[in-house]
Amino acid sequence: GLGGYEEPFRSAGVTGLELLPRLRSEDLLRMGVTLAGHQQRILEGAQSLRSPPKGEPQC
Repeated sequence: GLGGYEEPFRSAGVTGLELLPRLRSEDLLRMGVTLAGHQQRILEGAQSLRSPPKGEPQC
């Protein structure tokens, strides 16, 4: 799973949800996330934090 990335994220200063939407694949590579599938899952999750779910109004 993705739980093994907790320490690299902490070391990079990513300790809360507010920074996740700003992550790029280059950032993930620097943190040791080298598997493309893991990068995709993390970036898709981060994208969902950027925009509201489909069908829900924006504030």
